[in-house]
Parts: sequence; structure tokens; C-alpha cells
Amino acid sequence: PTGLTDLDRILGSLIAGNVYIVAGRPGQGKTGLLLTIAKHAAQKNKKRVAIFSLEMSRLQVAQRLISQEAEVDLQRIIQGKLLENEWPMYTHGVEVVADLPIVINDLSNINVNQIRQTARKIKANGGLDLIIVDYIQLAGGDGGKYQNRELEVSAVSRGLKYLARELNVPI
Repeated sequence: PTGLTDLDRILGSLIAGNVYIVAGRPGQGKTGLLLTIAKHAAQKNKKRVAIFSLEMSRLQVAQRLISQEAEVDLQRIIQGKLLENEWPMYTHGVEVVADLPIVINDLSNINVNQIRQTARKIKANGGLDLIIVDYIQLAGGDGGKYQNRELEVSAVSRGLKYLARELNVPI
């Protein structure tokens, strides 16, 4: 389950071998949604999650997860301006997130073959239950030459589908 009641009512749950694409305009919460799902899978369902963040650094992803867990404003965390009463919540959030079975890869110039190789290693070294790629428009294709960006993104989506089936995990 994603942990989001309405989405789970529609999907049932994330199914191994399937690829789910979240689309929307910039700033509408796509990354927040994905991190909520990742945190729920890791925390509540004890699933091992790999996050491939092509847009944000590992630190930025961790800060967002901590902000969600601690229910502390992300901007105050980034700026180091926590209120006195937020420090205990923040510290608890750091401890919880540090213990989650989440692996974050922040190589921004990564292609589908590199995602595949890394995911295979993660699965071999402790298992893998869910892969999140944020976001596929920044991923390169399989090394082929494409006439336009739309064809390359299509190739990336297709490669992720093959990977989901190969590793038997939802992406």
C-alpha cells in the first residue's frame, strides 16, 4: 500500500512488475508524494526502497524525509532556523529517517542501464521492494541516439518497465 487511503482505494496497492508514472506541473508536489510513498513503504511495511533522485542531492532528499517525519517546516530545516520547540521533533525525525531501509542514489547524469546495474546491486545486497525514480525526464536512454526527447523519454519508460519485471518490484 502507498499509505494514501484514496490512492490505495484506486490502485489496491503497488504491484510488483508495474511502473507508475506521476505527472503534473512544476511545484505541485510530485516529489513530496513519492517520498511519502517511499517513507510509508519503508516505515510501515518494512520494505527496502531505492530512490534515484536525478533532480535533488541525497542531502535534499533526506531533509525532505526528515521534514515529513518531524512535521517541521522544510525551509526552517534548510536555513537552520528551527524554533526551540521543534528541536526534539527534528532530532526524532533524523533518528527515524536514518533507520529506514531507504537507499538514495543522487547521480544526476544517470541512464536506465546505470539504474538497472545499481538496482541489481541493491537487490543482491539486502533485497529491494520498491524503486522510485525522480524524475525520468532527466534520465538518459539506453545509450541510443534518439531523434527527439519524446522518443528518449519513451525509451526510459520502456527500460524501467523491463527493470520492474526483471526485479519483480514496482517502480
